[in-house]
Amino acid sequence: VSINATPVLGFKLNDMISVGIGMQIEYFDVDIETALAPTATPPRQRLKGDDVNAGFVAGVTLTPFDGTTIGIGYRSMVKHSLNGSQSFGIPVVTP
Repeated sequence: VSINATPVLGFKLNDMISVGIGMQIEYFDVDIETALAPTATPPRQRLKGDDVNAGFVAGVTLTPFDGTTIGIGYRSMVKHSLNGSQSFGIPVVTP
């Protein structure tokens, strides 16, 4: 699960140029279970964790004349460092 909120402030500098800046706040929650070998009953790994981190956004629009708008935007990367647990399960073989 990933939830991202991005509050933004925009400013119209004149009739031709507008700029916007903002912050993105992202919550990331993961619960992944994977097989560690391609066998019928493989050992398994489970990773559980979550994190909240932030980044930023920015953009500019130009309106050279009515009916034409040119824009460019940037969204930074949001790096996450999970806080949680990692566990391993080894299948028990019964005779």
